[in-house]
Amino acid sequence: MKINGLLLFVILSLAMIEASGQLTIATEAPASLSVATLKPLTVSEQTVDLKNILAKQPDFAADDLIFYTVDGHTGVNVKTHFERLGNLEYEDNGIYRFLYEPNKWYRIDSKAKTFEEIPVEKTFLILLAGHIDPPELARQKSVTFAALGTQLVDGHKCIKIEVKASDGRFFYDDGVTHIFLYAAVDLKYLIIASEGFAPPSRSLDRLQNISLVPKKELFRIPADYKRLPEPVKQK
Repeated sequence: MKINGLLLFVILSLAMIEASGQLTIATEAPASLSVATLKPLTVSEQTVDLKNILAKQPDFAADDLIFYTVDGHTGVNVKTHFERLGNLEYEDNGIYRFLYEPNKWYRIDSKAKTFEEIPVEKTFLILLAGHIDPPELARQKSVTFAALGTQLVDGHKCIKIEVKASDGRFFYDDGVTHIFLYAAVDLKYLIIASEGFAPPSRSLDRLQNISLVPKKELFRIPADYKRLPEPVKQK
């Protein structure tokens, strides 16, 4: 079954509003990063292997703020905490904590001291309302990358990278026409911002309070947490 990205986002957003307050209504859309004037790439910047820096993103910890609008003006802000350690990822959305391993995802409930395994979806897709995974993006054979120039993003000099799909589509439904990534030169080319366009919809994802030293203890499920049984599969 095809799931519309906006529908999925609305469902998740309503749950977040009710339970955690991590989502706020944005009455004014933040300025697009794409309106900034780019500076030409230096000789050394022109030789940067874009697919390699996306595939080998550094470890980090940061607050992740995603703005999403349907009409190009008003929209919503969703804030989560995100960390990466090697090929492991950790996310805290204010309701649950999530631990992502290459072939396993876990949802962790700190209040109940329980955890459960979530089936991994192998289908590659990009939703404007979601976090873009640079290493996963780099593994896609149908995707190409081009460095357009450099600009400052939150005080960091970044290489602006244009992402293109050979078939012109990034996810199930119509829409995504342009995706841009911003790799911070002084942070080992960490992608600190991304912007997607599906006119009139737009998303802007920015990392804040960035550290290149994640907390290792977050990537282990506490020994006293109880594993929940797997749901019964419908025949």
